Amino acid sequence: MRNALFAALAALSTGCGSTLTIRHLDATNRSAEVVVNGQNKGMLTYGESFEMPLEPGRYQLKVTAPGKSTSPWHPDVDTIDVMLEDDATLTLQPPRPR
Repeated sequence: MRNALFAALAALSTGCGSTLTIRHLDATNRSAEVVVNGQNKGMLTYGESFEMPLEPGRYQLKVTAPGKSTSPWHPDVDTIDVMLEDDATLTLQPPRPR
């Protein structure tokens, strides 16, 4: 599955500019589904990370547990709006207790 995710992300790449890295470091939520600009890009499991080369600009990220519509990492927000100008890293960590 990881190779499929890399292939999908490579297809999104337009060549130069910035890199968005997503790291999954949350053992309490073993898998994450990654959606970029409304397109499902695949799954990332605990301990994995990937780099996505992107042109600078605005992107919408949605990272959820498989089969869920809300995210354990950002439950109050449906999607994360990202303005990418330089390299950036999104790290999925265990949610803080409320």
